[in-house]
Amino acid sequence: MRNRVAAAAAIVLAIVLLRRQRSRTITAHRRDLAHVKFEVHLLEKQLELAGLEADASRARHERDLRQAAVDAAQELSSAPAAAAQPPAAPAARAPPPPVAPAPPPPRPPATPAAPAPPPATPRPPPATGPLTYLRDPASNAPRRRITVVVYNKIRGYLDWLRPDFVNDARTKCSTECVFTDRRTAHDGLLFHAKTHSARDFPRGKKSAKYLLVSLEQDKYAPLLRNPNYVSRFDYVMTYNLDSHLPMITVHPHWNASVYFAAQGVPWAQKKNAVAAFVSNCRNAGAEQRLKLLEELGKHYEVHSYGRCLHNRDEPPLKKGESRGEAKRRLLASYKFSLAFENAVVGDYVSEKVYDALLAGSLPLYRGAKRVDDLLPSPKSVVKFSDFQDDARKLAGHLEYLASNEQAYEEYFAWKRTGDMAAFDRVLDMTAYKYTALCRVCARLAQDLPV
Repeated sequence: MRNRVAAAAAIVLAIVLLRRQRSRTITAHRRDLAHVKFEVHLLEKQLELAGLEADASRARHERDLRQAAVDAAQELSSAPAAAAQPPAAPAARAPPPPVAPAPPPPRPPATPAAPAPPPATPRPPPATGPLTYLRDPASNAPRRRITVVVYNKIRGYLDWLRPDFVNDARTKCSTECVFTDRRTAHDGLLFHAKTHSARDFPRGKKSAKYLLVSLEQDKYAPLLRNPNYVSRFDYVMTYNLDSHLPMITVHPHWNASVYFAAQGVPWAQKKNAVAAFVSNCRNAGAEQRLKLLEELGKHYEVHSYGRCLHNRDEPPLKKGESRGEAKRRLLASYKFSLAFENAVVGDYVSEKVYDALLAGSLPLYRGAKRVDDLLPSPKSVVKFSDFQDDARKLAGHLEYLASNEQAYEEYFAWKRTGDMAAFDRVLDMTAYKYTALCRVCARLAQDLPV
């Protein structure tokens, strides 16, 4: 009897051990699968970047060829008429004046459906300054070591402890910028407002600086609504342009040259409609955006591909195409794209407006009042606020632009005359790149005694 009981107990124990081992194996497999998915996502973005850079290079080459042809034609048209034959007498004759090219035929004026809004008052670019937080490859000067302890785990794209971020920050910043979660010697302590508890305020090194970081609205990070608590930090990093180190949420894989060189679909081939991708129908103030979109649809055609007010299905992906590439390809076929933020909160600007700019579709923007500071040009978007948030007035302006190519193309003049370096400084404020770590370390090196 005892032997049977012992045997049964052994079997039960074996089953328990097998189940535990199976659970651990499944957990490990899930973790490995998540890692593989992240690596695949990163590879897709790198492939997108390679394709966009190739398109940009090809566009620059074609533009140079066209300019060379124009220059050659101007030289020929201004050459002396007698230059084609040798002179009849040894005495030099003055060449006839160059023949001015005939002016192009005037474009027939289009009858506008609504007057264009007054030009926007330009705002100064954000005070980001030159990229002094990046290492000069030509310099062998010793770099100061700055160590920042990430006190709270930050997940997702804002995970500044990703190995590639940590390695790039250590080697490519103007300082030897070390980010770690090991709570050892440090120059700065970094806290994530969304996951940090107000009760947990550690006592760090006496000279260390405290940083509070958040890309969330204060609705999702309640600590930001407590000014007394926020005042305990030396630096605050948020989407607010008045914060010590402002950040934006633009995707990190493209620089300004890609935006400036991107060639969109010709005006005549674009659909006279607004493309909308809206899938957040209720949260974070999205209901107001949905009402405005519905009202706009009563006065101008809107093709909605998201879950909200859905009336169009996205075309299937092409072979080897990522969803991001497919979305930009679809946006490029429209004259206008909706870029309304979920909610009008401070200086928060999402990726929507940048996706439209990259695709060559004119963004219809509603959101941050200081969005001009984060654009390649104040006149690169149509602002809903310029029409007193009146959907009927906005629709009238869209009708005007849809029938007047010259007026429409004025919104893309920044591709020829804009300040590419200034826009590069804006894009480098992204939170989703190792340069965010460089900016933190450079500020600490500036303010801390040697």
